[in-house]
Amino acid sequence: MKTNLTNKDMCDWLKDNGYPLMAHPGEHVKEFLEDMNISAYKLAQDLNIPRSGISGIINGDRKITIAIGVKLSHYFSQSFPFWVNLQNNFEVNYIEKSQLEEIEKLPLAVAQ
Repeated sequence: MKTNLTNKDMCDWLKDNGYPLMAHPGEHVKEFLEDMNISAYKLAQDLNIPRSGISGIINGDRKITIAIGVKLSHYFSQSFPFWVNLQNNFEVNYIEKSQLEEIEKLPLAVAQ
């Protein structure tokens, strides 16, 4: 299984395998920008992040890193873990569904 997936790749896999469509974290960034009438270009400038990085997040081609998540949280006046947790929860949901059979085959810890 490919390990370095983009958010878009994970969304495609979930959709292709019959799971309910789940918005990737970049779609939430896009919603915040639209609601506040802020352009991706302005966000990139304000956060000192390359415009391609913000576009990549919005399009699902890049994940929200911890460094960017902290900046987004400050910018949108949210708790620092908000965006990082959104990204992590999205990835956990994907892993849980895409690798469930493999995970269930793993042994459980037994006290020695």
